[in-house]
Amino acid sequence: MAALSPSQFTDAFQGPPPACLTARGSLDAYVDGEVSEIEASEVLAHVISCARCLEAESALRTFLSAVRRSQLPVLASRRLRLRVAQMFAAQESTPA
Repeated sequence: MAALSPSQFTDAFQGPPPACLTARGSLDAYVDGEVSEIEASEVLAHVISCARCLEAESALRTFLSAVRRSQLPVLASRRLRLRVAQMFAAQESTPA
């Protein structure tokens, strides 16, 4: 078994720093382009300065690329389709 560096040893007990938790909490939306420009620049600034988060971003992009390449049809469950339809119906019945 390889020896842990002091920072790896500390991280194993304390978990990732708060900046990593914040960035990783936004990573899915960031990769999908679903965050504001400000949030995107914050996530990007962290990711390019943090090897662990850069690795997480790369792994996520690789995974999503593989899913897209698989071209498997993805259908939402009947339950989810009903919930979405109910949400739209509720929004349409609510006065603006």
